[in-house]
Amino acid sequence: MRVLYLFTKAGGHVAEIRERNVVPFRGLEFIVFVDGSLLESQMFHGERLAVYSSELAARVQQFLDGGWIAEPPAADAGA
Repeated sequence: MRVLYLFTKAGGHVAEIRERNVVPFRGLEFIVFVDGSLLESQMFHGERLAVYSSELAARVQQFLDGGWIAEPPAADAGA
């Protein structure tokens, strides 16, 4: 699992969007954590792989629209 996006917000809040390869399904999953708690998980495999990028982009935009600040993920985050 690797951290794709890291966001911060006033008050010390932190959000991460992580990606995981799901080998048995030949798919991808993105997982959203806010302040260390799981908020959302979506799995994409088969025909749904085609919408992975647009769904991920929409989730990132929701954070940005909500006043979160994008930060570069740490080099070893999610390792």
